[in-house]
Amino acid sequence: MSEPIQYQSNRDEAAAKRSQAAKFDEWAEKAAGLVEGISRQLDGQDVWSGPAADAWEAELNGPSGITREIRKYPEAYRTTARNMRETARKLMETPGA
Repeated sequence: MSEPIQYQSNRDEAAAKRSQAAKFDEWAEKAAGLVEGISRQLDGQDVWSGPAADAWEAELNGPSGITREIRKYPEAYRTTARNMRETARKLMETPGA
């Protein structure tokens, strides 16, 4: 197990949290784009059809499909980013920041 990061000041820790929050925002956008990018269609027309394509569609968009799971990530990442920014804000309000 790695050692916890030691910061020189609350200001340094707050800056690190804001930087990490920005990464979570990026991941949220990438995850949101991934859902839109997974498809068997190109410009509104099926690229492939038949039983294999139907099975892929069900796996992708069905009740327990991949798309449903992936759609959870953007909001989770955004929530994490908001929480990190709030923690950074509180650190900056602490005396001796």
